[in-house]
Amino acid sequence: MSVSAYLRENLRSISSKNVSVAPGIDEKKLNNALKAFAYNGLPGNVVALFDNTLFGTGKDGLLFTGEQVIYRSGFADPIHFPYEDIRSAKYTQVHTGSMDKLEHTLIFERKDNSQLVIKDLSDCNYAV
Repeated sequence: MSVSAYLRENLRSISSKNVSVAPGIDEKKLNNALKAFAYNGLPGNVVALFDNTLFGTGKDGLLFTGEQVIYRSGFADPIHFPYEDIRSAKYTQVHTGSMDKLEHTLIFERKDNSQLVIKDLSDCNYAV
């Protein structure tokens, strides 16, 4: 199974409302994401978008293509993370504050030992 097919089949399970899978990604949202995520490839190569914005603009979250995932948080620069560079992925949850709140995190480690830490995604099932 190709990466694109796997993503199309499985990404909807991470969020009931924030994931759009191509070809069902709203055109305006996709165009916003292409710019905000600094994606230079063809729009047709986008497999899915996890929109982590409050108003559904598509400018923050995760952009999935067949070759990479791009993460953009808040007003930060996007981080491009090719799948072929991933050595491992780990899901963690940590109690924060008064121990009644769980912080969910995904940690992707690259073959060069650098990491991508993803957290603070709204309505996201990190464990999937």
